[in-house]
Amino acid sequence: MAKEIIEAARFFAVLGLVMLPGAWLAFGLPLRQVAFHARVALSGVLSPIVVAVEFYLVRWVGFSFSQTVVLLLILNAASAVFLVREWRKTGATPRKWISWSLAGNALVFLFLAFCISVPWFSNHTLRMFNFHVWMHLSIVNQFPRGTLVPEEPELAGVQLAYPWIGHVYWAVLSKAAGWPFTKIYVLTNLAFLLWTCILVYEACKLLGAPPAGRRSALIWLTLGTNVIGFWIWKLTNHLPGDIRYTPWIRKFMICELSAFWIGMFSALMVIGLVALRTRSHLMFVMASLLTMSIGLVYPPILPAAFGFAGALVLVLYFDPRIAGGKSGRREATWITAELIVAVFVSLLFVKYVAAARAAPPVTLSNASAIFAKVGTGIIAITPFLLGIACVPRRRWVHSDVVVLLAGAALCFLIRPIFRISAGYNEYKLMFPTALFLVPVASLAIAKWNLRRISPEWFVLASALLLSPMITANNYHWELEKENSFARVEESGSRLVLAKEEPEAGWIAAVVDGTSPNTILAIHHSEIFLPALLERSLLAPPEQKSAPPGYWLMSRYNLLEERGYQENLVNQRQDVLLHLFENDGNTNSENLLSRLKEFRRPVAIVFTSGDGRGFRSWLERERQGRMIYRDSGGTSVWLLEPDQLANNSLQTSE
Repeated sequence: MAKEIIEAARFFAVLGLVMLPGAWLAFGLPLRQVAFHARVALSGVLSPIVVAVEFYLVRWVGFSFSQTVVLLLILNAASAVFLVREWRKTGATPRKWISWSLAGNALVFLFLAFCISVPWFSNHTLRMFNFHVWMHLSIVNQFPRGTLVPEEPELAGVQLAYPWIGHVYWAVLSKAAGWPFTKIYVLTNLAFLLWTCILVYEACKLLGAPPAGRRSALIWLTLGTNVIGFWIWKLTNHLPGDIRYTPWIRKFMICELSAFWIGMFSALMVIGLVALRTRSHLMFVMASLLTMSIGLVYPPILPAAFGFAGALVLVLYFDPRIAGGKSGRREATWITAELIVAVFVSLLFVKYVAAARAAPPVTLSNASAIFAKVGTGIIAITPFLLGIACVPRRRWVHSDVVVLLAGAALCFLIRPIFRISAGYNEYKLMFPTALFLVPVASLAIAKWNLRRISPEWFVLASALLLSPMITANNYHWELEKENSFARVEESGSRLVLAKEEPEAGWIAAVVDGTSPNTILAIHHSEIFLPALLERSLLAPPEQKSAPPGYWLMSRYNLLEERGYQENLVNQRQDVLLHLFENDGNTNSENLLSRLKEFRRPVAIVFTSGDGRGFRSWLERERQGRMIYRDSGGTSVWLLEPDQLANNSLQTSE
């Protein structure tokens, strides 16, 4: 009974961390021009940034990771005071909260949540090996072992060239809940889908869309993006555009940072619309803060956020009206200065994150790629363009509509001009493009009498929209049929390889018998080991195919996506090769010298098929100690800096 009570308490504590950290800003500041439910969503989308700032401040003071998590739980629970205070001021009662309108909104969200949850709950294996979940897990695992700035999991000692602010949030949630990351990302995806739905609904409401238009906007945004491209694909076997935004809600089905910045974009849209109406300086500060937050969580998408904020500045500057006793030009000047500060902070972070990169993350597209991406982009947003075409022309010139259309246009144009990394990550710009267009398109519903529309049209629309979603779910099930997954168990906040798996023995020996800063060297493995070992690799091992849960070839990811120097990767792999093939004493001494340079323990996994030269030399020269050996010929040799200095040999089996 006591265990169940503790588990329930931890569950509610982690729910608090999902929403309450952002309440310091969303409810602590006087943002009463924003509706209460939108402020709740704003609190949720700001939580990753607030938790990250709190985390580094508390860790800087000197507290351990575990102590920091406890302090953050206590600290952020106090922000509930502001939320309750504002709730009381709204005069809300349970009776007022229960209505047919609220029930309809809840049904829309539950339907969307069901759509993305089917793979997770139908098969736990799909949830644990979903997309790049093990890649993110290998970053999340570094913070509990005391890391402040994560290293590349496959190149120990090299600073990670990937944004990690969202991973700090995941790590804190995982520790607070006592859940493995493979469950935490499900919670955050569902939470950020909820925040996004609330904010998109509020944006449609601010424009004046009727309730039916607001709900339709949510469904068409999440399921209707590139629906035409999807049906072209089914008819011609050629997909115009990118499967990764077909449909739009797909980003909430997989483990990525995208759910965070999509929620932040939704908040930026609502705050921008409220700022236009009220000319409240605090709203402009929040818009700048959200722009910076997007840049910190996922820097490649920062130009889209800056583009929307820039459109807001231009509309304010050229709007001659005085709102709230304040001129647009004066406010435009203030927000410009604030945006410069926000972008400057974001770019400093980008420069720090990219310190280890040798290749530029962004390049220009060639002419043919530009034309192709323009065409596929138009196909993807055609449903929204058709809706906007039905909106009365006089509505197009309103400042709120102009800002949204300008923001969408800038996002749309950035995508074809630039190529973001080898993985063509500029496709992500289609998400804010559709996000900014759909509130305007929702205004078209006001012209239609839905009761006069034939039921057959609703059936047809449902079939058109549900098919891409069904296909997206099928993708996950097909993945399991075509691949062989290792048997993995979720134990506490960790993933553990099942004992029946061939590599389970030596992995357990490394986890239990070495310090967290140990570097692992292994010749070949078809498992992405950093996720299970919670330790970094000397270099990526040989692979026959992309490991499940990682779904990338290591060399491609390190060179093409992360952009590390090719010489660095080659040198590491050269050392790895010689560890298992060397037969000469001179080279062995040189290898040991190179391993000593890390000033960290190194665990070397020798299998029956590896060369014995270096291991024999270690035994002969009494360097290090064996911490594992099995009947199949696999052994683990641990080299620790202090032991190497004393030239002592110890063996334990």
